Amino acid sequence: MKDKIAIIVAVIVTFIYGIALVAMWMKVGDIEPDWGRRLVLLTGLEAIVFAAVGWLFGKEVNRHAVDAAAEANARLRDEARERGSVEGKGQALADAIRTNSRDGNAFADGPSLRDLADRLFPPQ
Repeated sequence: MKDKIAIIVAVIVTFIYGIALVAMWMKVGDIEPDWGRRLVLLTGLEAIVFAAVGWLFGKEVNRHAVDAAAEANARLRDEARERGSVEGKGQALADAIRTNSRDGNAFADGPSLRDLADRLFPPQ
């Protein structure tokens, strides 16, 4: 709701600025004091219009950056959670093998389960 109102206000202010520019263009030949006063008023309106238009365009540019950062953050958080889950399970398996293997329970052609657990997950 607040964003819609701000957009409407920015569009209205920009429209008023356009009307003021046309009015100034039509009064180009006026005498100097009148022209200077109108120019001061137009400059004040110009600052408000530039702020409004900058807000409109700045919001759109930043929205894309914020969305991309949020997406990257969510992806990294999911990867870290998955990595932590896998590492935790692997460490628990390695600890169970170390605890329950007294003779090593060797594989048929390879190292013992205990040696494998120690190599993959060094004891802490």
